[in-house]
Amino acid sequence: MLICDALNLVGVVPYDRKEYEKETEQLMKKRLLGLDRKARPPSQSTRKGKREFVAEDLDENERDILLQFEEE
Repeated sequence: MLICDALNLVGVVPYDRKEYEKETEQLMKKRLLGLDRKARPPSQSTRKGKREFVAEDLDENERDILLQFEEE
């Protein structure tokens, strides 16, 4: 629990390889079709802080986790 709490305090985000690959594939398809001229791999667009955080993007489970974290 101590390690889990320490990682939460530092702000470590779990890495989901399948989700990353899925996002990358979708962006590459958009680029190939010319639908999104500014498309970049997720590591450049979302991981570097360039994506704005919006609470409405969270599902109910994620909101509960965020509220629990704030309470702690």
